[in-house]
Amino acid sequence: MSFNYKISIVMPVFNASKDLSFALDSILNQTMNLSDIEVIMVDDCSTDNSLSIIQEYCGKYSNFKVIELKENIGAAYGPRNVGLKHVTGEYVMFLDSDDRFHENACETLYNVATSNDADIAFARYRRIYPKEQVILKSYSPYTDNISEYKDDLVDGVNLTGIIGFLWRHFFSRFIYGKLKNLNSDKIFIKNIKEHPELFKILPSIWTKIYRTSFIKEHNLEFPPFISGEDLNFVVKSFFLTNSIVFLNETIIHDYYMRNTDNDKSITKNINYSLVYDSIDSYYHCSEICKDFKFKESNVILNPFLLNWISLYKQSDLSKSEKGELYKIVNSMSGIYKNGFISRFLIFFIKVLLKT
Repeated sequence: MSFNYKISIVMPVFNASKDLSFALDSILNQTMNLSDIEVIMVDDCSTDNSLSIIQEYCGKYSNFKVIELKENIGAAYGPRNVGLKHVTGEYVMFLDSDDRFHENACETLYNVATSNDADIAFARYRRIYPKEQVILKSYSPYTDNISEYKDDLVDGVNLTGIIGFLWRHFFSRFIYGKLKNLNSDKIFIKNIKEHPELFKILPSIWTKIYRTSFIKEHNLEFPPFISGEDLNFVVKSFFLTNSIVFLNETIIHDYYMRNTDNDKSITKNINYSLVYDSIDSYYHCSEICKDFKFKESNVILNPFLLNWISLYKQSDLSKSEKGELYKIVNSMSGIYKNGFISRFLIFFIKVLLKT
């Protein structure tokens, strides 16, 4: 298989004019030669001037390409899948239209992937809250020397009430412990089942690089969920390979939490579709774990289920909508039984949906 570029970057775009140039400029500023990078932007029928900005970059750079969808899909999974069909790079990376890569992101991941003949390589990110002027580092199950930032999952989770109390005083300490990292920055994984702690890391698709032939060989694609599509993609890909490299002390991406009223992503608009798709994606993930005979799916899903409870409590759903959610959770309870906390969370969710 011949390739035109070292890396293809797939970017879904929808009404992103405010931050789109910010993201694209982070690609232009890469330490890797720009001629080695293909940028595929998939516009999901934007109604602002996102397409004009995209066309401006495409006019300046021949390796910047645009795919205009005929109908709005309404979630990132669709544009990403479309983009994957058009990549011509040896490896694939993903970037959202309101975030940015650090200058060495492409070069770092490409070099570590190729030098170790890895199907997947990934690093860490910073979670940035511009309004609050807070910066956190992404969680790692291993100790590190990145001392200037607190951890995003333990210190940055915004849960309130009884759920917040349980998280701060029990769940976070129980779920997110630390293991001594004896391998410096690089951690090599041949069998993900022997390193289940890696599943505690949020999927963060934009911190990863994938070998294109690996994706095509296994027909990997993002499932059609508003939320959780990246979780399922990452989990399945980890099961399918025996060559992963994790850079524990390397940050290559900035993930921006823009929470103003005029700047909310689809996954911050809490409606029935989001609540339904989220729990449905977790059920789908539990089925993937079952298919691959992975008996520690609780490591992956317990934190997501806990967060889903908080999401659900912020929604205002009808009795019939709650009934549809109950059907999924009831089905999930048949296969998601590993551990007391798992069973308790499923039981608690079922009680919530019946009240």
